[in-house]
Amino acid sequence: RWNIPDYRLDTVSSNRVDCCANIDLGDYIYIPDLLNYLRMVCKRSGYKVWKFKDPEHDAHHLLIYSKMQKLSIYDKCEEQRSKFGRKCEGNILRIEAQFEGCRINQEFSKYVDLNALKQHKGSTITDVASTVANYAPLAIYDLLDTIFPDGDFYTRTVGEEILKNSNLTEKNINRLIKFIDDFSSCTDYSEVIEMRKRFREQNSDNLY
Repeated sequence: RWNIPDYRLDTVSSNRVDCCANIDLGDYIYIPDLLNYLRMVCKRSGYKVWKFKDPEHDAHHLLIYSKMQKLSIYDKCEEQRSKFGRKCEGNILRIEAQFEGCRINQEFSKYVDLNALKQHKGSTITDVASTVANYAPLAIYDLLDTIFPDGDFYTRTVGEEILKNSNLTEKNINRLIKFIDDFSSCTDYSEVIEMRKRFREQNSDNLY
């Protein structure tokens, strides 16, 4: 039903797997604001954020990648309009977790032994596709969890205590406490992005 040729697995190799999900955001979130927010908070260790040449495309598409896996988050309706000229109503966020080469087995071995499936006599590429599809939500969640922050969150009081016990000057500590207070007063992502932009323009990267 997916129009996948039913090749036997011993005649083909798995090059890349894309696990996809669409989320209908309704009228709640403007996707470029959300993507800007995600750019701001994503982990940089081992991953890079791709910069698209077209600013308009860049505003609607976030691509975070390492050597053998990618996380692509974008405005699906905007893609359909700009790329294919199709009419697309709605506010759909597409998330794609892409795995290449050995990362395919590394990722899915947490849930199922793909190598055993491949070695099973008579198994076809459709069998692997079906198995991968069953575990795609877990693979998407796992990559999101890898790239975006998790762990402990601090109250303002604890944050202030950490700053005061740092080796920063009193002037910089007061400046950062004000930044935390201003940041906490934001009510939507566009305010967060604008405040971050202003702070970075007026202060060093190290202080940020």
